[in-house]
Amino acid sequence: MQPTESPTSESAHHTALLARLLTANIRDLVVWLRADGERLFMSDAVTDILGWSREEAAAMPPLAMVNPADRPQIQQALTRLFTQGGEAIATFRGCHKDGREVWLEALGRRVYEDAATGGLPSIIYTARDVTARLNAERALAESRRQLQTIADSMPALILQLDVRKRIVFANAHAAARSERSPAQMLETSLRDAMGDAAWAVALPHIDAALAGSRGRYEREIDIDGELRVYEFLCLPESDSGSASRGAYLFGYDITHRKLVEKHLNELARTDMLTGLSNRRDFDERLEQALARRRSARHPLALMMIDLDRFKEINDTLGHLAGDTVLKAVAARLREAAFDIDVLARLGGDEFAILLGDNGAAQSAELLAARLKVAMSRPVSIIGSAVTITLSMGIAYCDGRLSARDLTHLADRALYAAKESGRNTFCALRAGNAG
Repeated sequence: MQPTESPTSESAHHTALLARLLTANIRDLVVWLRADGERLFMSDAVTDILGWSREEAAAMPPLAMVNPADRPQIQQALTRLFTQGGEAIATFRGCHKDGREVWLEALGRRVYEDAATGGLPSIIYTARDVTARLNAERALAESRRQLQTIADSMPALILQLDVRKRIVFANAHAAARSERSPAQMLETSLRDAMGDAAWAVALPHIDAALAGSRGRYEREIDIDGELRVYEFLCLPESDSGSASRGAYLFGYDITHRKLVEKHLNELARTDMLTGLSNRRDFDERLEQALARRRSARHPLALMMIDLDRFKEINDTLGHLAGDTVLKAVAARLREAAFDIDVLARLGGDEFAILLGDNGAAQSAELLAARLKVAMSRPVSIIGSAVTITLSMGIAYCDGRLSARDLTHLADRALYAAKESGRNTFCALRAGNAG
């Protein structure tokens, strides 16, 4: 008759078998370590993780498989666990059998003494290979460091925002505008970093970027007491499912570009010889003045001016002499006109003045008289003194004429001044110039 196991011994056997299966198949290294350094148990994962067999590892001193540089840290953690209990987590380098370093993350906990431990304190710890994770974290940290270095070297403000409009990345240029370091900018709200005034301008464009669109705006920034013009681009950051993850904000100093654009615009509206407005600029300003007068019903005065017998100067003294005369006339127009008047050279020897003081008749006629006096002084040309006279036509309107009709009326007045003998002016008013 075969002896049978008692229910208690059978249960203990199943428990031991289950424990053995778990420890044999779990990927983490499991060690039961007694205070005197004896390993009461070590799982088979020691071979997968560190290359040593269980027998080889069991024959080694407790810290033999720990990198010598990390042993003081681990010894201190073990001592604290043995004496104080509780649990501890440590990350350290293990020594693989083939000489490699393997980064391990271990969780240790003190267990109660019993007969199995001989009444001595013991610790059970589990350790897993975290080499790949740490290498990935280091690579990510290095990538971020390189990104920060590159971003900091760029002459632009660079910010990354989350969906709460909080800063998750900032380069040095952006941080300097907020008088913070890039690290201090992190998790700061964009509103706090920018201030309320700048925030009010940026908010619609940030919201557009968070909604998946691109935004663009310009703003002046005071940098060390100097106003600089910045262009800001707001770009969405989306995941693969097109859900918004945040936004990027890029700011570029475009002050120089704005100055160049302004200069080019001025050149496009300036007569290069005399420095007065050219026809394009004058036509636009005339249209604007007429639009204002239509609502205000104030009269407007336009003066057209031709140089008398200018062709003779070009024919006898040459075009360089003619240019000298044109520049002299422009200078004297400036002397005689008022600061609010618009002066232009329309082409050739044709000039125009748009009076800016409501165009009262006495102001226009007073200006014509002042111009006659100004032109009475001879102009020096290649050692000779030449006296220049002007024919002037003045047109008045109360804002109901178009720019074309007003110019035509001023031209008719100019023609009348020439017909009357030149070196004089004639004035016509809309409605009585038939």
